[in-house]
Amino acid sequence: MKRNATTKMTKTYMVTSLFLLMEHQPFTAITISDIAKKAGVNRSTYYRHFNSKEEIVYYFVEQVLDEFSKTISTNIDLYHYLLQLFSHLKKYQKEFLLLCQNKLSLFYLTALNKNLDISSHQAYLNAYHIGGIFNCSLLWFSRNMIDTPEKMAQISLEILPDNFVPYL
Repeated sequence: MKRNATTKMTKTYMVTSLFLLMEHQPFTAITISDIAKKAGVNRSTYYRHFNSKEEIVYYFVEQVLDEFSKTISTNIDLYHYLLQLFSHLKKYQKEFLLLCQNKLSLFYLTALNKNLDISSHQAYLNAYHIGGIFNCSLLWFSRNMIDTPEKMAQISLEILPDNFVPYL
């Protein structure tokens, strides 16, 4: 148990360090050494947990969405589901805005699509609507998330069909 807690803590330090560095320089200019130094770990510790800077970004987005999926009720209507999703993303406003500024938003889409069951017809429908939520999110991010999560949920609800079932 302690090892897993230490691993998660070390990964969190590296994620935090990357975002702190991105506040002052572009993602492409940041080196592994920069991240390791800022996180207070050596390069071998970095490579024990991540193979690239991009893996850190994906890990962050995946953690945000996993955290969201653990808090969401299964007996919730679609409006409240979307409201909670946008409210959860808003908690990480600074990080998501930095991802967009650094053209790293596709990691968010990849994480959204992570659980798609591609063997079914429903997968096409879900993928289509996830793309809509993704693009609405991107527009929201590009506007510095000035619209409220309530407004974003309402807008997203307007574009979804009545039979859409969220799966996060």
